[in-house]
Amino acid sequence: MSEDNPRGLQKFDVEQRLPVGFEKLPEEDQRAILRKLKDKEVDVMIEMTRAVGKSKVAENDLQVHNENVARLDHERKIFSSKISAETGSGKIDMQVRGGDTRFIVPILVVIGVILLALIAIFALR
Repeated sequence: MSEDNPRGLQKFDVEQRLPVGFEKLPEEDQRAILRKLKDKEVDVMIEMTRAVGKSKVAENDLQVHNENVARLDHERKIFSSKISAETGSGKIDMQVRGGDTRFIVPILVVIGVILLALIAIFALR
């Protein structure tokens, strides 16, 4: 990797971002420019910290949700779950449906047999 084309995260150095002829400006103007650059650096750091915080909260929420889904799956319960999480870079919408289909089939068979029996009873009258 060359020095001319850095990649990845880079340290923001205020001194490198100074305009041409900065040294020729009066000391008061130099301080004003440095203050503005430092304020912008602080704003960037605040926004970055906020985005990382949102990502950590979303990561925790999704992990708890996945653990709950795994628990429901082990208990062989039928479930439908939806969660939305906001990260530092966007929003995640996740919907999960699942459960034990072997539980539904016997119930549907019993309901079907009862309906057939009722139809047979009314047809024989």
